[in-house]
Amino acid sequence: SGKIKYNASLRERSGDSFNNYSFGHEKGILGKGETVYIFEEIQDEQGNIWCRMYTPANKSWVHKHTIAVSK
Repeated sequence: SGKIKYNASLRERSGDSFNNYSFGHEKGILGKGETVYIFEEIQDEQGNIWCRMYTPANKSWVHKHTIAVSK
């Protein structure tokens, strides 16, 4: 789990394999301080790491660097 460090763009994943995943479609914003639970990470072709996460209100993807991960 972790907390959002600053307002984070919620993204929708498209594509059907690691070779063509895209996270270009923004679904909304997740506010600073929101607790998230991470259950998958994917690195795209550009080297960005995206975390599939959920909160009580959302299930989506955010960039890993927007999350302060706690153990």
